Amino acid sequence: MPVKVRCGGCGKVLTAPDRARGKAVRCPGCQQPIRVPAAAAKQAAARGVMDDEKFLQSFDVSRVEHKTERVCPKCAAELEAEDIECPQCGVNIETGVLSEEQRRIRERVGPDPALFYRKAWSNSWEFLKKNKRLAFRTAIYWTIFIWVAVIFAGLAYQAMQRTGVSVTGQTIEAGIWGMVAFLSLVSTFGWYWYLSVRITQATLERGTKLKDLHFDYGKFMALGVKAMVWPVVLMIPVMLIALPVLGAMVVLTALALDSSGLSMIGIAFGGLALFPYLAYPVAMSHMAMPYTYKAYLPIDMVVLFFRNIGPALYWWMMALLITAPIWGYLFLINYFAEQIIGFVVPALTNAALWCAGFIVNSRDTSSWAYAMFWYPFAALTGFVAIATVTVPAAFPAIFLARANGLFTYYRRETLDLVLHTKQGELAGFWIRYLAALIDFVILLSIFGVFWGICGLAWVLLIVRFGVTAMAPTLFGVTSILCCFAQYRYYVRSEIGNSQGTFGKSSLGLLVTDLDGNKITLTTARSRYFVRTFITPLVPFYLGYLMVCFTEKKQALHDALTKTKVVWEGDRER
Repeated sequence: MPVKVRCGGCGKVLTAPDRARGKAVRCPGCQQPIRVPAAAAKQAAARGVMDDEKFLQSFDVSRVEHKTERVCPKCAAELEAEDIECPQCGVNIETGVLSEEQRRIRERVGPDPALFYRKAWSNSWEFLKKNKRLAFRTAIYWTIFIWVAVIFAGLAYQAMQRTGVSVTGQTIEAGIWGMVAFLSLVSTFGWYWYLSVRITQATLERGTKLKDLHFDYGKFMALGVKAMVWPVVLMIPVMLIALPVLGAMVVLTALALDSSGLSMIGIAFGGLALFPYLAYPVAMSHMAMPYTYKAYLPIDMVVLFFRNIGPALYWWMMALLITAPIWGYLFLINYFAEQIIGFVVPALTNAALWCAGFIVNSRDTSSWAYAMFWYPFAALTGFVAIATVTVPAAFPAIFLARANGLFTYYRRETLDLVLHTKQGELAGFWIRYLAALIDFVILLSIFGVFWGICGLAWVLLIVRFGVTAMAPTLFGVTSILCCFAQYRYYVRSEIGNSQGTFGKSSLGLLVTDLDGNKITLTTARSRYFVRTFITPLVPFYLGYLMVCFTEKKQALHDALTKTKVVWEGDRER
């Protein structure tokens, strides 16, 4: 077939016959030789190429100029009549250079972010159709978790209402059942959190099916607690600043008797509390990464949310649209549930009693025969009622999880996802803040156990033996135990294999000396005492804020003990 070639001298486009491949011809305009690209050897042999002399005798150069075809001045690609920029190389036809928009597109790594708005619907729907079993599996898990939570919540309520039991006994029993109910309920959030992370990871890998999803009730409970705690952790620094300011504003406004001012303060406080949920799509993108710490940092979340505010709000718009029928149905179920269950359960119970041959007065609900049938039917009815909500809710949940994965895929350039860290890189203030917060929660739990034991011993001594003089001794011993536990926690962790506390090692941080080596026992002890007794004494937390403006990102206890906190890096993780 004919081949188009471009003259390097005058820029004209010529059309040469197929036999001209591998030959040189002259341009009819500037007479400059033009080399026609050669075909593959096998194709040339098959076509029986003529020798040079015969070809040149039969080749009419005056007919090879192509005068009507528009081509790119840079890459010679064919252009349509309405093209302003080349669809192949992106240069402007008139100027011959790349426009600013085309330059950004050519420099972009990854897909076009604008495609998210279209793909979020179609691709999520296709994913849902291919993973219908996953939706039913989600519905089954949710139904079981909520059903168990309702049962144990009922047991907790009955424990509190039971007579003939001491207040302490009632409280302990109700607390146990209530805790089981809470953990079972948060497992619903834990499963969805786990599922969203896995779907996002699969989306980044261009996958359409999820594999190796194992049932791990303990993991779902832990992730559920994480889902409940995450908004609190995210907003702690904000609230530490906002609460005093809002409190002062409330006092000043109350003194001025300005109700509209109080309303505005309430709206501002509600907006702060609402922010973590608005930033949920952004946070879940980071939760699916090897390093998730940015999802817990308020400054990063604010910046990333407003950088991606359009797609994030678009995701929420999708969520409201596809879940609106579920919320309406849930409202109706909640409104009529008591009437339906109050009618269905007694009716089934009486029918079962009649079939079993029992003759029981319908008002005699305290008999053993009535209870023997009532409780199973109540449990079964509750299970079915819950399933009528979880089954239709599971399908939009899978759809939205995929949409969040697509949000991550198309917006990964603007989300600043942390996939890698460099070994030995200095750790900044906010990541160290998170590590300190984790350590604080762990130590607080240890202290809680010690003081709980102390309180029980104190109550036992007073109530059982009437001894009150031992109270100061108990409190003193408990305080010493808490100090010793804190000392062991920091010192032993930092000289051990992890080279850091649980908070630091869980985030990928190490404590080293200035040369990057493991610190000694003496250094660890010095670091503990300076951090515990000297750094907190510096006004306005400047002992900790030194991390933000020192060259080696050292807090006061780092500088005084010649240590630093660095990233472990991907090599060991």
